[in-house]
Amino acid sequence: MLKKQGRPSKWDGPFAEWMEDNGIRADALADEVGVDLSTVYSWLRGDTFPARSKALLITEIARRSGSRRKLTLEDILNPRPKKSLDEEQINAGVLPRPTSQAINRRMATATK
Repeated sequence: MLKKQGRPSKWDGPFAEWMEDNGIRADALADEVGVDLSTVYSWLRGDTFPARSKALLITEIARRSGSRRKLTLEDILNPRPKKSLDEEQINAGVLPRPTSQAINRRMATATK
């Protein structure tokens, strides 16, 4: 059974939150799932994602842990959905370049 102590400190997303909320150590999860500790760290950073079979095992471990927080396959396989490019540009204060369609509309309007 997983030891409930310690906590991940540099990761975010539902998977890392589940581990933190339940005091699940990365090394204990690695042992339980049958992978290297570095593999779990890679998952938590979002560098790689577990195979579906490992993700299913993690959801089963989460269910057995009695956690109030439900951990889904989506939480594990897509922990931080990417923002759209436009949203990233807006947040960075960068205006997106106009598309050729927008330029053509402006030109058509200007010539009328």
